[in-house]
Amino acid sequence: MKNTISKTNVISAIFIILGLICAIAFNSIGQTIDENGILHEPFGLIPLSYIFISLGFLLYIYGKIKR
Repeated sequence: MKNTISKTNVISAIFIILGLICAIAFNSIGQTIDENGILHEPFGLIPLSYIFISLGFLLYIYGKIKR
């Protein structure tokens, strides 16, 4: 029996890595407050990281159950 990496494992790893990249990008970009007191932050990266990581774990579990 061969030990091969399935497509679902590769795709789930890509989703998890994308989620981690979004989380790291959010923390490294940082937040600023302009002279008018308005907060500027890349808030869209937070839900994207949650979605990508969740999709990655769900796809990984699906691939394990499918086998």
